[in-house]
Amino acid sequence: MMYLIQRGKIKDKKDIDVKRGISGVISLDYMGSAEFEWGTLPRSLQKIARNYDNFDIVKTGHKSPDGRYLFLISEKDKYDSICKEINNLLLDPRYLLKEESFIREALGLSNSSICVSSYSYKKTNFWWSVDNSSFGRDNKECDWMLFLGKNKDKQIFDSALKADMERFS
Repeated sequence: MMYLIQRGKIKDKKDIDVKRGISGVISLDYMGSAEFEWGTLPRSLQKIARNYDNFDIVKTGHKSPDGRYLFLISEKDKYDSICKEINNLLLDPRYLLKEESFIREALGLSNSSICVSSYSYKKTNFWWSVDNSSFGRDNKECDWMLFLGKNKDKQIFDSALKADMERFS
C-alpha cells in the first residue's frame, strides 16, 4: 500500500544536470507534511542508489493526453506488484495518500474538484513513492519513481541515478 508520494517536476532541458544526480533533473514540490521533512527522501535515494544495478526504467502502459508515457523506475522483480498498486491508485478515486499526487489529473483520468488555483497539477510530471516498508510484508519493499516523458527521457533519469549510485557507493 502506497502512502507517501512526493510530487515533482522535471526541470527544463536547459537546467538539467545529470552529474548532480536526481536533484539535477527534478524540482520537488513542498508537500506540507512532516513525514516528508524527516530525512525520508535522502534515505530513499540512498536505498535506490545503492541497489540501482537491480533497477530498470520501463513504460507502464499509461499515457498522458499529450502523448507522454508514464515510466516506472523500480527494482526489476518488483515491477508487477508496483504496477498493480499504481493501477489501483489510478482507477480508485478513493485511494488515499498522505498528500494529493495529481497523478490521475496528469494522465487525464480525473476531472478533479480540487481547487487548483494555487497549484497547477499540469506541472506535475514526477512522483516518488517513499517509505514503503508498509507496502511489503517483509519490510524490504523498494521505493520507486514515476515520470511522464518520452523514450529519450529514460536516458536522463538513468544517467542521473547512476551518478547518485556512484556518490553513495
